[in-house]
Amino acid sequence: SVFSKPSLKGVEVAGEKARIHRVKEDSFAFQSFTLGGDGLPTEELGYYLLPGPLFEVTGTAGDYLRVKLGENNYLIHEDDVREVQNSPQNPGGDISKIRISENSEKVTVVIDIKEGIPFLIKDDKNGLRIVLYGMSDSNNIIYQGMAPSLQEIKVEPIPEEGQDAMIITVGLYQSITGFDYQWSKTGLEISICKSPEINSNNPIQGRTIVVDPGHGGNHTGAIGTGNVHEKDVVLEIGKYLKDMLEENGAEVLMTRSGDVNVDLYERIDFAVSNKADLFISIHANAHAVGADAVNYHGHMTIYNFDFNEILAEIMMEKLISRIGLPLARVWQRSDLVVLRRPQIPSVMIETAFMMHPEDNWYLLQPAFQKEFAAAIMEGIIDYFQEL
Repeated sequence: SVFSKPSLKGVEVAGEKARIHRVKEDSFAFQSFTLGGDGLPTEELGYYLLPGPLFEVTGTAGDYLRVKLGENNYLIHEDDVREVQNSPQNPGGDISKIRISENSEKVTVVIDIKEGIPFLIKDDKNGLRIVLYGMSDSNNIIYQGMAPSLQEIKVEPIPEEGQDAMIITVGLYQSITGFDYQWSKTGLEISICKSPEINSNNPIQGRTIVVDPGHGGNHTGAIGTGNVHEKDVVLEIGKYLKDMLEENGAEVLMTRSGDVNVDLYERIDFAVSNKADLFISIHANAHAVGADAVNYHGHMTIYNFDFNEILAEIMMEKLISRIGLPLARVWQRSDLVVLRRPQIPSVMIETAFMMHPEDNWYLLQPAFQKEFAAAIMEGIIDYFQEL
């Protein structure tokens, strides 16, 4: 094994921003991201773990601890956990009660499990699947409450995840726009955000939109011809976008309005704390080392959760139709801090490549900076109309 024998038997998640990474032991992707020097590719989950769940440690890899959930191995950083005295085997029991409720903004499901239960959340466009570990079969669940938007809720074993794994599937009749999760006094509380009511005549009227010009201060971002910095270009696009959105009745909040540093975590936390309807992070792209810097260029949009895929696709359509550069990629990534909070629809827009001569020309022209902003605004309008 590439893992060392652990000195700890059990740990409890303690960090507020703890991440977990699935070890892809059957993968042959030699260039995949690895952790801890073990040489094995890993796949990181796109959200943070809640403090409290208990894990049994089965090995170590550098600064990471290997923990097992069902049939899969995962890695979690040693700084995100604290030691517990007893090995947390089978901490769960069964599920006796599930409470369901709904208001104008969300559907809430409360599962009466103990706080130490490890769980993972898998999203799709119309709901969530919550995988619970250390659970016994639950045959006599009492369901309380009702939710008209709820299409299905079912609890069943999930053999491919192990004998002690249960999956709760929650599906809505409509597309979801986010989710939240927390421990309450009565168990694990999962909130699924519904689509807001939209004014068909003006879909962005009254919507709160956070515009995030990337980088700033001593974080210059990509550097283009003439020593022009990404941070400056995207700030101008962000300012144009703000003016356009406000002219159409939206409330716009900027993560920065000048050349200042803004912490990555603070950017999306700012959007969550202000209960934004949308988070738009604006960037200009850079080529990776060894990339084809001549033929690979154009527009790129990036999203994390499945329910944001339509947002990323709409933004790409508008960029291509308005600006006309090639489609570089619509890319799902789970490693970007500003796309990691699932409570708010969010997308990162890589407008064009700073280093590419054709792209760079568009980025440097104030007239086309306005065109980029107009394309993004059109994408925002179409997204809310789609909802």
